[in-house]
Amino acid sequence: MERIAEGLAEEPLVMPDARRVVALALFVCVAYYLGARLGFALTFQPNPISTLWPPNAILLAALLLAPPRQWVVLILAALPAHIASQLQSHVPVSMVLEWFASNCSEALIGALLVRRLLGDELRFDSLHHTLVFIACVGLVAPFVSSFLDAALVVMNGWGGANYWDLWTQRISSNIVSELAIVPVIATWLGSAGAGRRPSRPAPAEWALLVGAVDVEAKHVRRLLAEEHVDEPADTFVEETAQRLIRLVGLPIPEGLEGGSDLL
Repeated sequence: MERIAEGLAEEPLVMPDARRVVALALFVCVAYYLGARLGFALTFQPNPISTLWPPNAILLAALLLAPPRQWVVLILAALPAHIASQLQSHVPVSMVLEWFASNCSEALIGALLVRRLLGDELRFDSLHHTLVFIACVGLVAPFVSSFLDAALVVMNGWGGANYWDLWTQRISSNIVSELAIVPVIATWLGSAGAGRRPSRPAPAEWALLVGAVDVEAKHVRRLLAEEHVDEPADTFVEETAQRLIRLVGLPIPEGLEGGSDLL
């Protein structure tokens, strides 16, 4: 993905439109697939909702970086990655296609609201822009799309949780994903598209992400307990954090050693 981002910065100012959308589409395809694999690694059966689900945030970030006329290209670029990752995780075909509609609905709601309220440029150095982003991307988009997502899961009989538990798990998981991932991608690839070399995420950013997953894991553990699902309370949070730390290549703290492999 770093090579794709570096390709976005080959031109001194702005890459020609066709080349930029192709590079962005390739990024979406690769990042969406990897994000989905992470999401499934952080899904604890029998509940079908991940403690962190990056694909929606990855697609939403890409939509924010492209003009609306190119959004269909980016959505289509995510489709093969979505199908491959879902079938590898043994998700029913009907659920695969319906989940793609749900994922896209969240990305489109967030991107459309931001475009409507802020125009073509989202700036995280502006308090007004940041508050609009938090409201639209971090709250409204997950809130609205979670009604559809939970309904689709219940209709397909996927997992054992009831509608409102699924809705609660899904909205909390996706709020964390949107707020933790979209700003990083939008800033990183936005810098590349403007001709500035993208910077690597700082250790503090990884620590923030791990902390967000830790909070979400505790929330999901509580829901599991309410559903009387037998998940060891003293290892659930640690296993979740360990999986994420291993994936990003950071050393595992001594207190988290000894868990199972990621995949």
